[in-house]
Amino acid sequence: MREEHRSAIYDQSEIRSKGKMYKLLQKGSLGNTFRTWGSWSEVLKSGYRGIVSVRSKSIADPIRMYDVPFEVVAASMENKLKGKDVVILEATPHSTRRIQGELRDLPGGMYFRYTLARLPMRVAFDVDDRLATGVQANILLREYVDPSSYDDILELFNMYPGCVIEFTTFSVNVGTLGRPTVIWEVRHY
Repeated sequence: MREEHRSAIYDQSEIRSKGKMYKLLQKGSLGNTFRTWGSWSEVLKSGYRGIVSVRSKSIADPIRMYDVPFEVVAASMENKLKGKDVVILEATPHSTRRIQGELRDLPGGMYFRYTLARLPMRVAFDVDDRLATGVQANILLREYVDPSSYDDILELFNMYPGCVIEFTTFSVNVGTLGRPTVIWEVRHY
């Protein structure tokens, strides 16, 4: 959305930390996401035993474990992850990924770094790193992203002008709202 369409009512404080961003994700304030837990004990209490991803809450300590069986993460919690400030996320198989990337709405139009590789995003960018801007970015979004999630993305740009939105669209419904697109991050950092 362009600046003239933004209302002062929508301007929220910037999201400059992973901690703040994960709190907003857990509250459902950033759209469809996977279930998240702030600690391993929360995962255990929930009864969830499926595939998970583990990410650090700190930029300075980049822990990334993607789409790992519950049992593998349980073992890691006893050694290399013990005492680390992490967030655990529900995950889904790589084979269901359609498009993923980082989207930014700039004064000259949308900037969309994306990939069609069916791998965790950081790995996927190493294999297939693409860029679309302006009208081309919007065409890609409309082609791959479901209409409700497309509306959510535009609303996030209204609420957090200048942010980067990181998302993945799957071929199946996933997440807390049961839609194909999940929001991984909304950030200004």
